Amino acid sequence: MVRKFSALTVLLVFGTGCEEGVTDTKGPLLPDIELSTHRVDFGEVVWGDSAWAEGMLTNHGEVPLGIASLSLVDSELEENFQLQWSNIDVSCPEGAGENNGDSDRTARSLPSEHDGDAESAGQSHGQITILQPGCNIEFRMGVEPTTVGAIHGSILIEMVDDGGDEPAYHADPDHQREIIILEAVGTKGAGNVVVSPRNMNFGHPWTNEPLQDYIRVHNVGNGVLVLGVPDLDPECSESIAVDLSGWGEGLELEPYTSTLIPVVYTPVDTDEVTCKLVIPSDDIDMPSITVTMTGNEGDDPRCSPPSVQILSPEVGTIHQSSADLELELKISDSEQPPTTLTCSVRSAILGEGDRIAYCTPTDESGYTFVQIPANELPAGRDTLTVTVKDECGFETVASVSVLVRTAHTENDNDGDGFDELDDIPDCDDTNVNTYPFATEIYDELDNDCDGEIDEDTEGSDDDGDGQSELEGDCNDYDRTTYAGAPERADWIDNDCDGEVDEGTTLVDDDGDGFAEVDNDCDDNNPDISPAAIEFCDGLDNNCNGLKDQRDGCISTSSEPTIIGGIQMDATAVAAGESIMMSVTVYDEDDDRLAYSWRQDDVLTESGHNALDSTSSQTVTWTAPLQLPNEEKSQTFSIQVVIVDEAGNQDYAVEEITVFANKVPERLFDDKNSLEDDGKSKGCGNKSEEEEDAVAESGLLPGVALLLLAGLYRRRRD
Repeated sequence: MVRKFSALTVLLVFGTGCEEGVTDTKGPLLPDIELSTHRVDFGEVVWGDSAWAEGMLTNHGEVPLGIASLSLVDSELEENFQLQWSNIDVSCPEGAGENNGDSDRTARSLPSEHDGDAESAGQSHGQITILQPGCNIEFRMGVEPTTVGAIHGSILIEMVDDGGDEPAYHADPDHQREIIILEAVGTKGAGNVVVSPRNMNFGHPWTNEPLQDYIRVHNVGNGVLVLGVPDLDPECSESIAVDLSGWGEGLELEPYTSTLIPVVYTPVDTDEVTCKLVIPSDDIDMPSITVTMTGNEGDDPRCSPPSVQILSPEVGTIHQSSADLELELKISDSEQPPTTLTCSVRSAILGEGDRIAYCTPTDESGYTFVQIPANELPAGRDTLTVTVKDECGFETVASVSVLVRTAHTENDNDGDGFDELDDIPDCDDTNVNTYPFATEIYDELDNDCDGEIDEDTEGSDDDGDGQSELEGDCNDYDRTTYAGAPERADWIDNDCDGEVDEGTTLVDDDGDGFAEVDNDCDDNNPDISPAAIEFCDGLDNNCNGLKDQRDGCISTSSEPTIIGGIQMDATAVAAGESIMMSVTVYDEDDDRLAYSWRQDDVLTESGHNALDSTSSQTVTWTAPLQLPNEEKSQTFSIQVVIVDEAGNQDYAVEEITVFANKVPERLFDDKNSLEDDGKSKGCGNKSEEEEDAVAESGLLPGVALLLLAGLYRRRRD
């Protein structure tokens, strides 16, 4: 970043009649400004609040002072600072300002003919404010942090000369520019609550098997967070228990700390449960947060359907005895023990579809024997259906036809107990696996004689989504679930990839502990979450709506910034005099800085070394005893470059004017208007060439003074 403040050079000529022998003409003192402060430290200011300080600029000269600008410097977090002043903020001691014929006005504004952004409060761009002798301009400097952490800025005050033949105002000859450094520390000063997870899904644990998880309450603010006692919905299932022991009437969380709320889910069956917990706090933006807890919701991604085999009796078996009918079954599931499955037997015809027996295995092997009471089996033909259901809700069905105390008819060609002439006919009396109410299998046949083929089998598209189980549909009863389907936030594996809700707001996709529903503003970046540290990287790392400096970020590789340019005791000195120069540098990560000063090449070429050091933050610059061009004044440049440990840099350039004799203090300074022998330069001692030059210039015979504006405060002894 370049901060180069151009000097404005103005030729002011004041003519008067000249008497022979007059050698000691003295005019009024030029403006001599005094600034009440050069640095304001507002200290810690709470984000959203404001703090103010007063400042004053005084004209100690005897002629009016021209002020081109009094404004905040751009590109230095200036949005955090405010500056207030106007022409009415002017005061004068009694009698001040009267010697210039303008006693009724201590300050006034004129259109500016000078370049740059000359602005004052209440005035448009391009205005010059004139401050009368002995008068003060009072101004207010304020800070209202829009960021958290260190804040730096500066105010630039530029003086200017009137370049007319009869100047209405003048600059301070050696203080044409003044800088006020502004600094503050923005603080949030308040708690900021983040709760994770906002949706707690316990999945599908086995019945009566307790499962514990934790709700995490974070304070990501830099003030104390006061938490009220969490409120559990009275309609919550008893299977969900929240441990609030130790909370009393609430808790206080220090900045950047967290606490845990244990939650235990103990399912008593496979039914879905939902419960809500409301967590109150004194966070202004989020006074309460609701956590929803669920169990047995949607599909378990671990699940595949169970399997069941009817080992006996065979299809078409005749049971003539009055004893119970015994079924031998083999039941299994790849994800859960067979003893946790639900198994039942129903009669399709004789029992009118009612459940007539339970068949859940009592042995881990999955083999079980089921007794069907004789009184449940009236004489006649029947189809017994065995249905097995797992914890995920998947069902598998097997069937067997039996004849109870009756025989096969002559027309039963395949021996399955049914023939084509029955009231409920066998639709294929040549296939033993085809009979009324049989279990449909994937064989391109209508096994159950209902007019449909292969329905509810792995080869049919039962839900109309275009895929069967064999084609990759993992739930052929849900049109939103098939291989490659868009994943939805519904606790279901919609795309059949074995993961549930991945890429949706319900799931923590980047593994940082937060999903979008938990206020993760970028769930594809593990470095961004409500509990993350805010770094100066252009991102809202902690998802609180504030980025970088606005949230007191920690810099990873910040660049140093020179605040206010080069600060100098003065910008004009006499030959051989010295001034102090320094820079204020802000570096977010506090790197060690290297300073490199460079003087004007003109001085180097003349053999003069003006700097006492080239590598210090503060240096002394000494003017040469004789000016290289042998003129009465000459302007030199000075440059400083700041480099941090990472190689990032900033620099500033300023100018210094050196007078051969002394810095002018008065409009008619005899040391600048007389020859070394004390004779007047304008009273009868000119050559014809000099007289002609004066006549052509339009100057009256008398004392002429060349003043250079853009200078800094003259040295005061």
